[in-house]
Amino acid sequence: MEEQVDVSKRMHGIRRVILINHTDCGAYGGRAAFESDEEETRRHTADMSAVEIWLKETYPGLIVEKQLARIEADGSVHIKHV
Repeated sequence: MEEQVDVSKRMHGIRRVILINHTDCGAYGGRAAFESDEEETRRHTADMSAVEIWLKETYPGLIVEKQLARIEADGSVHIKHV
């Protein structure tokens, strides 16, 4: 990730990064890996917060936004800022 941000800052002068995770993510083991929606949300939020801290330490002044796309069982998607 560091190389991608370095290139983006150098070539495009980015000042903002948007981190987006989504529920029912296979990399986390899907929805079934969590005991509740709340636990899943906490995990995604904590992971994005850790990345946010690293980004801000590595790139002072960089604005970081975090969003979580909640994929519902019916396939609808709700995105919220976290």
